[in-house]
Amino acid sequence: MSIIYDPTLVMLSVFVAIIGSLTGLAFTFGYNAPSMFFSPKSLTKGAIIIGGSIWSMHFIAMLAVKLPVAVNYNSTETLLSLCVAVFFTGVGLSIASTKRFGLLRIPAAGVLMGSGIAGMHYLGMSATRGCGLTYDFNGVALSVAVAIGASAIALWFAFRERSAFETLLGGVVLGLAISGMHYTGMYATSYYPISISFDIGAPLLSQTALALSVAGATLAICSIYLFLFSSMLIREG
Repeated sequence: MSIIYDPTLVMLSVFVAIIGSLTGLAFTFGYNAPSMFFSPKSLTKGAIIIGGSIWSMHFIAMLAVKLPVAVNYNSTETLLSLCVAVFFTGVGLSIASTKRFGLLRIPAAGVLMGSGIAGMHYLGMSATRGCGLTYDFNGVALSVAVAIGASAIALWFAFRERSAFETLLGGVVLGLAISGMHYTGMYATSYYPISISFDIGAPLLSQTALALSVAGATLAICSIYLFLFSSMLIREG
């Protein structure tokens, strides 16, 4: 079954990934300074912000797919995929921020966080109703490898001393890497029509309106934190 992508929503998903990545790196900015603030409370906040942004990018990118049949998404599985993203992001941040695992802390955290992000992606894909999905094994394996690699790079970059410019540049690179994981997974996915009918009622919002709503909420939260972060830099500068 042929599919097309809404280019506007594709670009929006990448933009959300970049802003979310930038917010996550801003969150860990100064971690190695004497005034380190990465407390359990901050860990939870970081997991919600970063994991939620990754999930938002994924969900918007799913809505960018235009199929020749009517589809919707199971709310329980979609919500569970969000919880998976937040939980494994928190686990990755927790392991990466501790000194107990030595040189293995970043690789171990990257594997767990990346596996969680890949799990979030495919759990979210399984929430599709109205058509069937099949996966190419090699493509799935590649998408998991990209997720683990991107997570490891993100965590390594997050917990090192860096300038504000490096943080900005890193946010762009990591956002593109996260987007690359999603679209690699989509490349490995094939849709096919099914004989089982689902009761798909008229959605309250169109795919575009829903994507804009998710993006708006995510960008609002990230913007607030980035404003606070920039204010802190100005005061300290």
